[in-house]
Amino acid sequence: MKKTENQDTLDEFEMLANMLPQIVFETNIEGYFTFVNEYGINTFGYSKEQVAQGLNISDVLTPEDKERVKQNFDSIISGEEGNNHQYDALTKDGERFPVLIYSKAIHESGQTVGLRGFVVDYSEQALIKKELMEREEKLRALFNTMDEIILEIDKDGYYLYIAPTSPELLVKPSNKLLGKRLDEVFPPDEAEKFLTFIRKSLNENKTISMEYSVKLENRDVWFLGKATPKTANSVLFVAHDITKQKDTEAALIKHREHLEDIVTKRTQKLEEQKLDLENMNRLFVGREFRIKELRDEVKKLKENNKIGGSS
Repeated sequence: MKKTENQDTLDEFEMLANMLPQIVFETNIEGYFTFVNEYGINTFGYSKEQVAQGLNISDVLTPEDKERVKQNFDSIISGEEGNNHQYDALTKDGERFPVLIYSKAIHESGQTVGLRGFVVDYSEQALIKKELMEREEKLRALFNTMDEIILEIDKDGYYLYIAPTSPELLVKPSNKLLGKRLDEVFPPDEAEKFLTFIRKSLNENKTISMEYSVKLENRDVWFLGKATPKTANSVLFVAHDITKQKDTEAALIKHREHLEDIVTKRTQKLEEQKLDLENMNRLFVGREFRIKELRDEVKKLKENNKIGGSS
């Protein structure tokens, strides 16, 4: 019997499908497979005979997904555009693995007769996605423990990136800073100071530091900022809140000044007491000297009286 053109096309489709390293399938309008390529047969674990005897697309998906796949299947059969959905596939032995199913309607003589599509094993991507989510959660947890501001700013002063750390230390919410220039956020002289700092880091290609303060909720908050070149035109700017340290330093300075004032006053008092003692000592020495003189005069008078009495 001579093959028809449609038969030749079908044979060519099946031949190409069997060469692909992914599942390719066709179903009728009831969802029963009319074709599954060799890769799909091996993946799901069913034989060609079992497929031919009546294997439905819902049989290779988990029970939780059967209702959803039926709804999506019916919507495509009803005329909606082909689409893709993520499901959990199920092998004959009960092994589960995540898949993406891409499918669209098959039309013959203006009638929808089934679906054609392919299945992508999503296991590796799902694992990568899970790992990325876990890393993101770890990073978010790490960010939540940090009391620094982490920014990327370019040489023209534009905010390129703001890490989700300590939003309370930002002069404005991050969504109102991204894409803005420093001179749109700070007064001109402060913006110029930051811009000079950033350009110095880029020009010298090294990490540099600066201390600065900003007004947050009507109070001065001090930061130690460090700029490190990230690209040829931008720096990673990390600022740590050092307000407590500054307050402690100010308190220590005030305490030291107080102690120095006490020492000065005590020194002055000791000097005054020393002068008083020296004056008293001079008076005492003077009195002792005067008394000695008087004693000597009395002694002389007594001796003179004795001489005069004997004559």
